Amino acid sequence: MTAGEGSDGSLPAFYLALEQGDALRGIAHAEVTLGSLNDGRSDVVAADDDLIAIPLASPTGWHIVLSQDCDIVRTPDEEPTICVAAVVKVGNWPAAALADGYDSRLHALPEVPELLDEQGMRPMVDLATISTVSKAALDKAGIERMKPFTEPQRRKFQAWVGHRFGRLPFPDEVSELVLEPAHEARARALKSFKRHGVGSSAADATLVAGAERWMARQVAETRIEILAVVTTASLSAVGLIGTDGLPVTELIEKGLSKLHASTVELMERARPGSGYDIAITTADLETMPAAEYLTYALLIR
Repeated sequence: MTAGEGSDGSLPAFYLALEQGDALRGIAHAEVTLGSLNDGRSDVVAADDDLIAIPLASPTGWHIVLSQDCDIVRTPDEEPTICVAAVVKVGNWPAAALADGYDSRLHALPEVPELLDEQGMRPMVDLATISTVSKAALDKAGIERMKPFTEPQRRKFQAWVGHRFGRLPFPDEVSELVLEPAHEARARALKSFKRHGVGSSAADATLVAGAERWMARQVAETRIEILAVVTTASLSAVGLIGTDGLPVTELIEKGLSKLHASTVELMERARPGSGYDIAITTADLETMPAAEYLTYALLIR
């Protein structure tokens, strides 16, 4: 999307170069300075200091840009702020993040040196602290910018942000009696894989470790289908690609069967005889029709 012209036809170069998923440090200080000085800039709409958008504090000093690229490049007259979320440090991943790489609130950041500390805490984007920063503040000196994601990682982050706020809802009973047990089964399997590693793990643990994400759809009132999204690279990393370059179907089917059995067992614990039926399958998005993909919702918690 091409940015429109502002009142002076210019765009501050700093925010024009921003992208969704970039990390910023120093924006809270920039906002406070801008609000205090209010140095006569024409693009500061709010003259009252109290109306300047000041981001919520981040314990690390870093924020991640959530706004989409097309909104970032709009002039302050058209779109005066960008949306950001704080970067926090987490010592132990939540169970959901352990199983799926993300949950409904936290998304792991790559362990780049700028975001690590001596304690080895893991940096994560925290959607509990979403706030805005005015674009005028981003033209101030002293703000650091970093691109923590590789391009594939950034696309995965963008998909997570979009699904987080736009995902299809499931009925509470389905979440409680089907999706929660299914998540617990995956979490247990992945913990087992982390203990035993490639080549020594059970088939279900290996399969879970080889999935890039998990999705689900409700195909009937009491039937839920769960989809493990895999790629050649993700399956190869856990030894599920044979010497012929093809998926090891026998092991994948065995893993699906074991995962299904453990999920059903946990569903029975949640409510014996609930009447819900579950199917677990795999698919590669490179070969899956888009029309079918759109019938699934990303599983995040």
